[in-house]
Amino acid sequence: MKFSKVKALATTGATAIYLGLMNAQVVLAADGGEVKSKLTSAGKTIRGKAAHAGTPQLGANVIDAFTELNEKLRSIKLKTDLPYSVTTTMVHAGESSNIVPDYGTFAIDFRTRTNELMDILQQKIFDAIDNVQKREIKIAVDGNDLSPASIPSEKANSVMRNAIERVLGKEGVVPPKPNQGGDDFHFYAYDGLASESTMLGLGCN
Repeated sequence: MKFSKVKALATTGATAIYLGLMNAQVVLAADGGEVKSKLTSAGKTIRGKAAHAGTPQLGANVIDAFTELNEKLRSIKLKTDLPYSVTTTMVHAGESSNIVPDYGTFAIDFRTRTNELMDILQQKIFDAIDNVQKREIKIAVDGNDLSPASIPSEKANSVMRNAIERVLGKEGVVPPKPNQGGDDFHFYAYDGLASESTMLGLGCN
């Protein structure tokens, strides 16, 4: 397979175009990049009250609390035809088989196709967390890792598409396909650093 390097263009404050390697056979002209928003919340901690396993009613079991929370997360429904997901990816609690655990950690990965939909999903998740906190059960969100969805720009897409066609011809352009991936480059448009942005992706037959 033959490749040619393409120099990355600097962000001017108005337009950002992200370039990498260009496949001489097929180039993916992404519609503003990957159309997906991802918010991975890692480092969540859940605290309860320890007790002997023989008298569990005297404690507050963080495993029970997490089980309740996980069921609430799995039952979240959004009024949309766009794909979204809420997935528990990590959980740990308990150090002894005869002690009600009072401390645990877990992580949730949640994804939507648009930034607006992510705001709605995130609020439902935080509402579920609040609903589980009762008596001695407390849940802390220690940090969020956000990767915003792309904000498509037809102007930037047109510039990218024309550049590809000049080098490879129309057969070198492949229409973008929505996916559930994310990219930090989307922050340029999301944070207002670039009013127009697009992305060149590497593809092959």
